[in-house]
Amino acid sequence: MSNAIPNIINWFLGLAGLFFSLLTIYGGIKYFLAKGNKEKEARAGKMFIYGLAILLVLGFLFAVSLPAPVLPPSS
Repeated sequence: MSNAIPNIINWFLGLAGLFFSLLTIYGGIKYFLAKGNKEKEARAGKMFIYGLAILLVLGFLFAVSLPAPVLPPSS
């Protein structure tokens, strides 16, 4: 029971990471397929940048959620 909350957090972060990874890839593909249309390029560029920014935040949250290592007592 004591591992339930960290497991839920890790599942959430994993699913969010997968979603925003796919969003970033989708935004990159849309950017390349815009074919010079400035409006589509701008929308796809924002999608790509926002996806990357959120992935960075999720990476930070995952690193913070990891348990701290237990060091042996010094003699």
